[in-house]
Amino acid sequence: MIISELRFSNFRNFANETVLKFDTNDGKINIVYGLNGEGKTTLHQLFQWLFYGTVNFNRTPKGVILYNLHNASNLNEGGSMFLEAKARFSHLGCQYSISRSLKFTKVHGEIISDKETLDLLKETSDHRWIPAGSDPQDIINEILPFVFSKYFFFDGERMVDDLKERKSISNNLQNILLHLPYHHELKII
Repeated sequence: MIISELRFSNFRNFANETVLKFDTNDGKINIVYGLNGEGKTTLHQLFQWLFYGTVNFNRTPKGVILYNLHNASNLNEGGSMFLEAKARFSHLGCQYSISRSLKFTKVHGEIISDKETLDLLKETSDHRWIPAGSDPQDIINEILPFVFSKYFFFDGERMVDDLKERKSISNNLQNILLHLPYHHELKII
């Protein structure tokens, strides 16, 4: 999976629509860096939410608020807002577009999550976009199984902490590979 573009709005500390384009030419790897509090971990959480619908990884507490608090504070009673994310990516020569949105409504002063949608489109040879299949989450898990996501979307600061605690990332990855149904096709180097 090679991600070329990410669009999102109203996700945690990112209130406005944001577009990130990644240079993926010649196998380049993109690294996001910055000072504490600038949104690196939030971006990591966004990838997890977009592709898997969860942010329960590493040290993220359960029940974390996903929407932007400033936008929520400006919401009128009965009003709604959306948390939205979309990515373009390629996998094995095919182009895909994934989008996830979550609607929130203010009811009796509380922000209630209402409806979540997930769409996965695939580009055809004549450049039309069609649904990639009947269950987008199953297809995402075929392309990049959730157990691998921590190695694909990783938080370097957290990985360093894990190493300091003597957790072996290499051994964890090897165990995951060996327990997959198709492990006999994989070579662990």
